Amino acid sequence: MVVALRRDHDQLRDSLRHITVRLERLTPDQSREFDLICQELIEITARLGDHNNKEMGLLQDSFVLDVGGEGGGG
Repeated sequence: MVVALRRDHDQLRDSLRHITVRLERLTPDQSREFDLICQELIEITARLGDHNNKEMGLLQDSFVLDVGGEGGGG
């Protein structure tokens, strides 16, 4: 799970870097390209939400395991 989250994090970061470069190169007459970039940002935002939910689940699972381990050691 951690490896998959790291890979996903790297992919999200790379996607955002790529979009940033495309936005910086955009000219005022490229409205179609701008629309495509906006759509990609919407998709990345959804992926980021999924990613954050998975991270939160992992943190919660880790906390439960840690607390469970502490409580059983007496």
